[in-house]
Amino acid sequence: MITVSVHCPRCHSDEIFGNDSN
Repeated sequence: MITVSVHCPRCHSDEIFGNDSN
């Protein structure tokens, strides 16, 4: 999901990092 990671990395940070979500 490059588009998601580039478009809204913080919105889906939980899916990428699983730490800096909320």
